[in-house]
Amino acid sequence: MSRARGFDRVIVAAALGDSEGDLGAQALRGLMSQSGPGSSDLKCAALLALAKREREKASSDFAAAFTDGDPATRQYALLALAAFGDDTVWDEVADRLAKTLARARRARHVPPTSALMVTYLARHAASQPGRLEKLGELLRRRGASLRDDEREWLLRFWPGVAEVEQNTRDVPPDAEGMHRWIKDDPLFQPIPPDDL
Repeated sequence: MSRARGFDRVIVAAALGDSEGDLGAQALRGLMSQSGPGSSDLKCAALLALAKREREKASSDFAAAFTDGDPATRQYALLALAAFGDDTVWDEVADRLAKTLARARRARHVPPTSALMVTYLARHAASQPGRLEKLGELLRRRGASLRDDEREWLLRFWPGVAEVEQNTRDVPPDAEGMHRWIKDDPLFQPIPPDDL
């Protein structure tokens, strides 16, 4: 890694996600601490590679990256949290979801940022009383501000908050389905050798 320069460092970081050995995770954590011009792609590649290698064991790294000053790094941290994170930043993610949905204009991401947050929150809602109700109420309250892509996603995984009919309010989210959906994201799959 020390010989790689420029975008080659990003490619090497991404490849470390599919490698084995103890030093790779340590190297990726070091890359995630980079700052300055051109560091965003490197941090994102390192974060994603760490998620692929370490999964749940790197939850504290994802939580730390969720507060990073770089928006792209925060987005990748959210992706990793949704797939593999523990519940330590549940309240912070719920607050961020409320602020995100309150904005009239927000950036479009694939998958939608709100879907990543709801996936993370729903996965860990059962670990403390009241969480599921808080999440459901937030989504119902902000339902009018959902974009079409966000509403379609909710209709797939939690129709009880996406539809307005009273008879669906008690339908729980498909948290397991959400979790499978995010873990199947192509970013978590091995990189084809031809792409390196």
